[in-house]
Amino acid sequence: QESDLFVEALTRNGKIGESRTLTLAERVVAEKTAIFGVRSPELATSLDNLGVLSSARGEFAKAVSTHEQALAIRRQSNDPALADTLERLALPLIWLERFPEAQRYLDEARRIREPLSATAALALGRTLYLQALLNRWDGHYSSAAPALNQVLETRRVLAPHHPDSVQVFVVNGDL
Repeated sequence: QESDLFVEALTRNGKIGESRTLTLAERVVAEKTAIFGVRSPELATSLDNLGVLSSARGEFAKAVSTHEQALAIRRQSNDPALADTLERLALPLIWLERFPEAQRYLDEARRIREPLSATAALALGRTLYLQALLNRWDGHYSSAAPALNQVLETRRVLAPHHPDSVQVFVVNGDL
């Protein structure tokens, strides 16, 4: 778990271009595969971290493949992090302009998140942000605005200094 948190911290702190970040992420996947096997929820977390790192590095095809492996594990084990993986998979698909696939994953993530929105509004906000991003890049600008407004309002109330709000403002500025 500590290694996964370290990979996540390195990625979030912009260390995506450093070889040690990629080496560590790949090593954690290899170690968890050896220890827990190819179908373990522990491995899914490490695969998601490697996928996020790959996406941040612009290696979108690798990110998709890695997140698909994590998704298969999470589906088989009824993992509560399923919606997170669906969202993580949707992002590189958006950048690859594979919009119908990204939409399917975001629709599924939204179906999971909406019933929990009273207690997990920020998580639903992440799904809505990705939906708006997809709409923006697919040319459906008018569909992006309502989702962005909902995300901004949720964050204004629950987490006014949320660091991911910057991404929302950037997409809002594109509309």
